[in-house]
Amino acid sequence: MREEDLEAVLEIESASFSRPWTRRHFLDEMASEFGCPTVAVIPDGTVAGYLCLQQVLDEAEILDVAVNPALRGRGIGRMLVLSALAAARDRGAVTVSLEVRLGNDEAIALYQRLGFSEIGRRRQYYSNGEDAILMQYRTEDSQNRSLLSIFPKRQRSAMQFKSMVVSNVELSPGYFRMRMTAPNDLLSAAPGQFLMLKVSDAIDPLLRRPFGFFDVGTFSAEYAGGGTQCYCEILYKVVGKGTRMLSALHHGDLLDLLAPLGKAFDLGPPGEEKILVGGGVGLAPLYYLAKELVARGDKVRLFAGGRNRDDILCITEFERLGVESYVSTDDGTLGESGLVTQVLERHLASAGMRIFACGPTPMLKAVALMAHGHQVPCQVSMEAYMACGVGACLGCVMKGANHSDDTPDYRCVCKDGPVFDSFELQWS
Repeated sequence: MREEDLEAVLEIESASFSRPWTRRHFLDEMASEFGCPTVAVIPDGTVAGYLCLQQVLDEAEILDVAVNPALRGRGIGRMLVLSALAAARDRGAVTVSLEVRLGNDEAIALYQRLGFSEIGRRRQYYSNGEDAILMQYRTEDSQNRSLLSIFPKRQRSAMQFKSMVVSNVELSPGYFRMRMTAPNDLLSAAPGQFLMLKVSDAIDPLLRRPFGFFDVGTFSAEYAGGGTQCYCEILYKVVGKGTRMLSALHHGDLLDLLAPLGKAFDLGPPGEEKILVGGGVGLAPLYYLAKELVARGDKVRLFAGGRNRDDILCITEFERLGVESYVSTDDGTLGESGLVTQVLERHLASAGMRIFACGPTPMLKAVALMAHGHQVPCQVSMEAYMACGVGACLGCVMKGANHSDDTPDYRCVCKDGPVFDSFELQWS
């Protein structure tokens, strides 16, 4: 909301309420660090409506919302509320509350359709003695997440922050799943993005390690007085000194994180079948992706592969989401015997599906070439050694599709990726 919008906003406010807000009310909301006033403007520049949202920590409240009387019945109020809910979600809100007159049946019905539920009443709250209904929306509800899928998560710039280890569990020999605390702003992290983690304050190891987000969410934390705490999770395999040090960490240990980084997956149009292909720690970004896709109602199938059963991680978690899962191992110790790409090819069609893959480069190459042959859209999340994570050191470059000695075409995995359309890269 801009100050030049105020005259039109005040006119709509006066036409909508018996006790309208004053100019000072709106100016205070615009100046408040907790306020988020929004205006809807149609193409000819007319102010169509507005909404005032206020948020403190993980609780948000819609204080005021109205639509230009001449433009009602066009869905403007619905879009204003949906955009406010998406903004609250991106800022880490767990709940969004509002109050509405008991006799305002049209507004109550709208809020119920958008996922609000009644949580209480305030008797004789309004000046005419009418009751107010208190309604609340929960951002983590799966149906609500699906409704907000038309508003992709805002990808915010990276933050550096101290994080506490909540748990660090060995899932399979050499594979670990770690949960860490994070600021609420990290809830805006999207599937496919990653974090850079400093293992210790010592000089050795010097560089941060990159890890894709396995999951991001909130949990009830006893040390936070029973309140909600944002967390992020990673999967990792012990392969060297840095990850060996990680595996020795326990609840309460502190880490230094830089996140969120990189380009996320493009979820594609709703209703399309989504195919996920991965193995080992390559399953990490695919789980967070599966959560988002399932929440908006997409059919999701997972093809997970590995050398042996120890490389197949967290299949139960995918199945709990309702994801149909296919497993293969090179030695046949779990699922089908053979490469995951062989299983994938038997189930691949050319229409109405989209592939998302993460894992070793040879597997990604095989998936990409298979997708090209079937003319199926395909995105790949590339793995690479990184030093900075922000595109400054150029240590993680790979060749783009148009690369040649005469016309170099290099892409930074950390900045231009890690997610790429498979057609963007050179696989030869």
